[in-house]
Order: sequence, then structure tokens, then C-alpha cells
Amino acid sequence: MVVNYFEVRQKIALALKNSGFRVKSPFKLPLGWIDVAAFKKESIGIDVCIANPSSSFKRLLSYPFKHRIIVDLTDKNLDESNATNFIIFEGLDDLQRYIEETFNSKVDFEIDIPKEYLEFSKYFKNYGDDVKLRGVLDALIFMYMSKEILEEKADDYYFKALKSLMPILKEFNLVVSSSKGIKPKFHLAYLSFSGMKIAKSALIDRIMEKEKMLENLISKFGEKNVYIIFTAIQRDMGLRCEDLKHKSDMSFQNLLLRMRSINMHSIIKRIASYRYAQTPLSIFCYILTYVALYDMAVEIMELLEHSGLASRVPVYSPYGIRLGEKYSVPAEVVDFVLKLSNAEMDEDLVNEVVVLSLLLKTRLDEIEILQNIGIPIEKINKIKDLLIERGLVIENGLKDSYENFLKVRIAKACESVLYDFFKQ
Repeated sequence: MVVNYFEVRQKIALALKNSGFRVKSPFKLPLGWIDVAAFKKESIGIDVCIANPSSSFKRLLSYPFKHRIIVDLTDKNLDESNATNFIIFEGLDDLQRYIEETFNSKVDFEIDIPKEYLEFSKYFKNYGDDVKLRGVLDALIFMYMSKEILEEKADDYYFKALKSLMPILKEFNLVVSSSKGIKPKFHLAYLSFSGMKIAKSALIDRIMEKEKMLENLISKFGEKNVYIIFTAIQRDMGLRCEDLKHKSDMSFQNLLLRMRSINMHSIIKRIASYRYAQTPLSIFCYILTYVALYDMAVEIMELLEHSGLASRVPVYSPYGIRLGEKYSVPAEVVDFVLKLSNAEMDEDLVNEVVVLSLLLKTRLDEIEILQNIGIPIEKINKIKDLLIERGLVIENGLKDSYENFLKVRIAKACESVLYDFFKQ
């Protein structure tokens, strides 16, 4: 891709904002992000396509936009046979005409996008050499990925230069810290507004530099597998570090054996407690990642960390107690990978696994509530009849043997969806 798509996104967002639209960019959805959501009497969803239009279609369809627009930056003709609910433009000129004619609003996409980190680099060179500047930018990106740092435990982070660079970051007002009124007292450090802008700008340039590496990563691990993993990761902006690794010679029988030790209640509890909108596909990808693709996900995270696009960080409680670790991945990286990948999966299979899994946290007599995440009532009733037929229902509850039944169904779903992943 020759064009920096992040700059195209910024130009669209700024131009629409200048024209009186209420703009959110990027706009979070259950399956990731779209580039721009704009509101002015009617809603507009705009996604910039850099590789896979099917991925854009899915994300735009997961929100009831009045106008769904794809700006095609690829050098191939998109198949519009499945795009009856979309408008596809090949550049910003066509988008500009559409906005002006439809909304009677003057739009100008000729906007200079500042690169905050380049301006900071020029300024910083008066105070330090290139080596120190590189260290400061690396520290800013690390903190951008980590969200916040427990200062008293700075030595526990894998970015070892963090503690020594913290005074410089504070001197330039790039980092601020605060403490909570609890004991023991500790301080949380996080990026200031200016630090956030510089870090994000530097990260975007790093992503564009690593574009070929990300394309090779998708090719190495398989587009479908990568899409599933990153759809799971976008929920929490990271991957939990758990003792879930399985044998490299993965087979259906090995997965069945491994399923015995998997705590499905823990996985489903995390899904049920998620605060944002979910779809069956986002839930399904989360389950598959932690059940079958976890070791692959860790390997991908390690490669991203080595490339400076992810970080392994400790997780602390509000009282400063270390709870574990996770791989933290910034939204820009997840978004970019999801734009480059896609996976087509059987909708009935997805719905079945999601309903069966959520029954670990949902009463059988309240199963109809799962319509709220987009599962048809006909499918829900069909699954309910299946459970009665299998003799798994007692007094509107489920037998103890239900969890074993669920694990077998999930293993079969993994084999069906990830057929190229399993050894034959």
C-alpha cells in the first residue's frame, strides 16, 4: 500500500468535523473499528479499505448506519455483487461530491496532517542526541501501549530503560502521575495529552514501516487464524498470559484431551462481564482463541513485541497487587491487521457454539435474552430442543454432564473452522 491510510482517515475525520458533523474517529464496533462515524441528522459510517473489503462490510453492518461508505485504496476492482447496502468510492474526490450533494455541506479534504513526533524530534535535538531521542520515543510508545505504569514497580516492566527515562518524560510534560487515596500509597504514571499525540504519531509511522512484516505474519499463520485471534484481542486490547499452551502437533483428539483441563466457566465469565456491545462472531473468536489458538496467539504477540508493536506488561490490582501479565496491543495495530485479514465462518455453527457456551452463565428459562446479541430466536429454540432431546435438561436447569457435552461441541467446531490448523 503506497498511501498512508491513517492520514486518509484523519483527513476524512477533520474535513467532516470542519463541515459541522459530529465525528468519532476511529469508531469502536463489536468486530473492531471503522475509520470514521459522522452524525448530522443522519448517520454515516466510513471505512477505508486497504486490502479486504469483506472485513469492511462486516464491521459496517454491525451498526445501523444510514449511509455505509467504503473508500477503496486497493488497486483492484472490488466485487460489488455483495455490496447492495454500501456505497463504494475509489478516492476522496468521489466521497467529497457525495457528501456535498447528499448533505448540502461543503467539504475540503485538502488538509495538512501534522506529524507531532517529527515536530517534537526537532525540538528535542536541542537537548539530547539521536540515541536519547530514540529512547524517549520508544518509551512513549511503550507507555501508549501499556496505558499506565505503576511507578514504584517500574523495574518489573520489560522495557528496562523506562525507569531511567521517566524523569526526562516528566521534564518535557509528556508524562503525568497521580496517586489514589488508599494504602499502601503508590503512583500511576500515564501519558499527558501532548505525550499521547506524539506517541500515537510515532506508533503510526512504525506501523507503516512494518507493513510488510505484518503482511508476512498473516501469510505465515494463515489469514483466517490471524483474523480470529485479532478479533478476540480487540475486545480487551491484549492477550491474557495464561498457562494454556498445548502440544505443537495439534489434532482433534489432542484438543479433546486438552478440553478436560480448560476452565470454560472462567472464559464465559469474562465474556458475560464485558461492558461493550458484542456479536456472536466476536464471542466465537474469543472462545476459539483461548481454546485452540492460544499458543499461536502467544507466538504472534512475541513477534509483535520484538517489532515494537506490542508489549508484555504486568497487571496490578487497584491496591498495587500484581495479578499476572498480559500482552498489550494498541488499537492502531489491531485495526491495521483486521483490515488486512478476514475469515468466513458458518453462521449456524457460530450461533450454536455461542448459545451453548453462554448457557454456563444464563438460565435455560432466560435463554431468549440471547436475541439481544443478534442470535435468531429460531436458532435459540432449536438448540433448546436439542438439549431436551439429549436428556441434558432437568427442572429448567442443566445436568452436571452438560459442560462435557459443551466441550465436545466446541472441539468439533474448532475442527470444522480450523481444518487447516489440525493435523490430519
